[in-house]
Amino acid sequence: MHGIYERLFPLKTGGTTYASFDTYFGQRFSRGPSRGRYTKHEATVDLVRQHLPHVASHYRLLKDSCFNARYRNYKVKPQDAAIARQQLQQIKSGLAKKVK
Repeated sequence: MHGIYERLFPLKTGGTTYASFDTYFGQRFSRGPSRGRYTKHEATVDLVRQHLPHVASHYRLLKDSCFNARYRNYKVKPQDAAIARQQLQQIKSGLAKKVK
């Protein structure tokens, strides 16, 4: 997640520049009718899909794997852990190749 944020921010969108993810999320989603309905995880997935499409599917799969592991008290099958590590490596490789 932090590698994604490092790559994305500062982010200029819609004529506004956001210095960090927290600034972006706070200004875009902490007020008004969307308040509390849109999580930081969802916002990150959407940002990756929009701005880093070459790693979006890997990011989504890794996020989902991490959420699933959390609800299993981190008792994860070795093959599931191996897949998660592969997704992370694909993200790292994709970020290293692609210049913002």
